[in-house]
Amino acid sequence: MGGELLRRMSGVALLLMTAAAAAADKLVVLTSYPEEVFAKFESAFEREHPDVDLDVVWRMPHDAAPFLRDAGRGAVDVYWAASYRTFTTLAAEGRFQPLVVDRSQVPGRVGPFRLSDPENRFEAVEMAGFGLLSAPRVLAVRGLAIPTEWSDVADPRYDGLVVLPVPSRVGFAPNMIDTILQAHGWHAGWSLVSRIAANAKLMDAGSMFLTDEIAAGRAGVALTIDFFARSAIANGAPFAFRYPSTGGYSFAHVAVLADAPHADAGRKFAAFLTSSAGQALLGDRDIRKLSIRPDSYGADAEFNPFADTSAEPLRYEPDRGIRRYALINALFDQLVTQRHAALKAAWHAVRQAEQAAASTGDAEAFAAAAAARRTLERLPVAAADADDAELLAVFDMRRRDATAEARAKAIETEWSDFFARNLAEATRQAEAVRVRVAGR
Repeated sequence: MGGELLRRMSGVALLLMTAAAAAADKLVVLTSYPEEVFAKFESAFEREHPDVDLDVVWRMPHDAAPFLRDAGRGAVDVYWAASYRTFTTLAAEGRFQPLVVDRSQVPGRVGPFRLSDPENRFEAVEMAGFGLLSAPRVLAVRGLAIPTEWSDVADPRYDGLVVLPVPSRVGFAPNMIDTILQAHGWHAGWSLVSRIAANAKLMDAGSMFLTDEIAAGRAGVALTIDFFARSAIANGAPFAFRYPSTGGYSFAHVAVLADAPHADAGRKFAAFLTSSAGQALLGDRDIRKLSIRPDSYGADAEFNPFADTSAEPLRYEPDRGIRRYALINALFDQLVTQRHAALKAAWHAVRQAEQAAASTGDAEAFAAAAAARRTLERLPVAAADADDAELLAVFDMRRRDATAEARAKAIETEWSDFFARNLAEATRQAEAVRVRVAGR
């Protein structure tokens, strides 16, 4: 009798479990986040919404759009990633449905800097800022202070101590370089990037190796994105991190697909990511991203992007950065990556000429040294042309169009010759100054 009752109760329990599983709302999220990060959000979301059964599909940003147009079409509910370019592309194709967001809690912007889509097709869920990661003990050996501005690491005293990621090979670096260009202006910005590069070791194997170089004492400063730095510091690394006053941000977004089969669950997930509970997860020591909610920052916050920026307002325009992305990568490679040793030598010669001229008070020598610097700072692309739609299209389409690729290669050859001539001429001009001063 007891055994029969137990069997009947077990059967009822199984039926109830089956019914509950059938009733659970499905949710499929496409993301590029690593499993250790996604798992933290998945667990917290499922605790808050036990009625939703969440599945994840991993795709890198360059694979996400093709997947959502093809195999994932009608099967994915939510796209969640740090790839502004992909979100703007898919939104323009009509692949997202509008989200309802409480702008009193989630403003979607930091001062004049817009984070979210003005049409609410995708919403920012986190920010990451660009800055300077330092090893104070390494710098102290040279008697150097912790740098706080981009221009600090262009100082010749930092020669050999700087790590600079190559934008065409490190994911966050193009936006970081364009942050400098937009803040300082096209010509002054490239001059600053060039002078930083003259002090730097280039890194192209992946952004994680920037912190490795600092940790090993092989460098004293790295230009990087904050979450690598802040996570390392939170885990005990003896580093310092500073946000320059002319900084900028990268950001991640979430969107619900227009043809999402489980749209209600998708909207719940999007709302969770922007909620206080979801944003609190960004403070995890292995994540360390910046919240998009002003109420996440207390008076003791180590950094608050929503603090008053009127003294040094943000100047970065994300859409402009997207348009110039491929052009800037190509120009950086021709100026820096392809001739780094020659660039370093040319700047060394010009700096020596400037020091020699200044030490003598020779006005003509000083003018000649200034001319050498101007030669070294010349660019083959004028400021007005940097936003020319036709030129930008050539580099943006080169990987998809053979004609554009041929044109881009021809332009790069012109740039290569231009920079080679300039470096040689600037070096000759600087040497002439040295000879003049030595002959006094």
